[in-house]
Amino acid sequence: MNLESLVTKDFLTARFAEQKSYTDTKFEQVNARFAEQDAKIGANFRIQLWMIGIVQALVILPYLERLL
Repeated sequence: MNLESLVTKDFLTARFAEQKSYTDTKFEQVNARFAEQDAKIGANFRIQLWMIGIVQALVILPYLERLL
């Protein structure tokens, strides 16, 4: 039996810590991308709401004038 080929608890602990830091880094990068996209979507959504409001006002106000 080759004693060097055995996996020790210290080796596993170090390996799992390394893997955890790698995945944490990747998750932070993905979260940063999602936050950036969310900001862009929010800005586009606000513009779209204003455009819909203007169109509704341009349609409803002349209709209300005809009723009065």
